[in-house]
Amino acid sequence: MEPTESKGRTRWMGEGQGLGFRLSQSIKRVLATDDHADYWSRRAIERIEEIRYDSPWLQTDSSAAIQTSKGEVEWWTFGGNRANATLARALSRLIQNEVTHDSFSLTFPAALKLQDVESAIGSLRQQDVVNLFPAVDENAIDGLKFSECLPNQLAIEMLERRLQDITATQHVIQEDVRFIVQQ
Repeated sequence: MEPTESKGRTRWMGEGQGLGFRLSQSIKRVLATDDHADYWSRRAIERIEEIRYDSPWLQTDSSAAIQTSKGEVEWWTFGGNRANATLARALSRLIQNEVTHDSFSLTFPAALKLQDVESAIGSLRQQDVVNLFPAVDENAIDGLKFSECLPNQLAIEMLERRLQDITATQHVIQEDVRFIVQQ
């Protein structure tokens, strides 16, 4: 190592893995209640209060599909990255359009109306979650040990099963969904 006068900057070329179901649900519980912990800093309390104010629709016992003022529909599941990835893939197939996701929500294209999303979620609820899998990035196959020895389709199926979170996906699908139009 050599000392330098230049300011350093961290560069991360990949995406994080996202949050798990339990942590996402814990965040939802914190945001959906009025509780404060004694150990929270003033800044933490202010930020949480700000999010609570901006998200009055949050409830601990249901998810919310919200049509935003921009026309997009966001389904706030707090299902975690694996469950939401699975739901995004299944819903993308149902609506024949891309549904994006993160650990907390799924975002539908602006061309879709709230009623279309409600219908798609209803259809999704009729499916067995055991047969739903998240999309697998083909580049992830290269990270597998002995990937060159595996047929491509077998590697994809293995990764789909490895990334599948049946319990979280089942929870999200069974939870009540409130459909809201934001003004």
